[in-house]
Amino acid sequence: MIGKRKYIHASAARVAMRASRPKGLRARLKHFAADERGTNAIEFVIAAPFFLTLMFGMITLLDTQNMTTQGGKVSSTVADIVAQSTLVNREIIDATLNAGEAIMGARASQLQLYVAGININDDGEARVLWARGKNLSSLTLPAIGSIYPLAPALLNNRGFIVTSKARIEHRPLFGSGDDWSYWLGSNRLKAESHTYDYENSYVPREDLITNCSDC
Repeated sequence: MIGKRKYIHASAARVAMRASRPKGLRARLKHFAADERGTNAIEFVIAAPFFLTLMFGMITLLDTQNMTTQGGKVSSTVADIVAQSTLVNREIIDATLNAGEAIMGARASQLQLYVAGININDDGEARVLWARGKNLSSLTLPAIGSIYPLAPALLNNRGFIVTSKARIEHRPLFGSGDDWSYWLGSNRLKAESHTYDYENSYVPREDLITNCSDC
């Protein structure tokens, strides 16, 4: 009896549902226009791409800004530390380069870095006295005795400076080029790597020159 009652109630519900459906094309269209079910989902589908693009763009922008801050800090810190000594060697310089690499944290693999001692003579030529680098690939270590391309403002200051240059090859977040090509189906839509260079120079703190004994 219980099972039969449930069947009767279910049948009655289906009959009532069928009776409530509009009959005729005009009635159906009128019912469709008045039906507001699912309107929130439609609004979400329309607005979601815009807000997702905005969110991913802000995250990428903040990530790039953070990387820029770290790159400038690395270059400045390395040159500043070395310029505080009157005499350095490979061990001291390597430890300083390692400290600069530690500032980058998870981005250390993207960092290329060197530090060099530059002498500016009376003729305004900046020549390399010593240089030491780490993880150099696209960034070239200055050759000893070569002319170093300093900014004109620095060439006006005769004497010795310690300069450090950092290069970071940064790829934006949310996919490499292969990832974008796979999902978008086009080789033209790729997140390419960008190269950022940061250079800072300091005069020696304790003496007129900072020498390297074994560079």
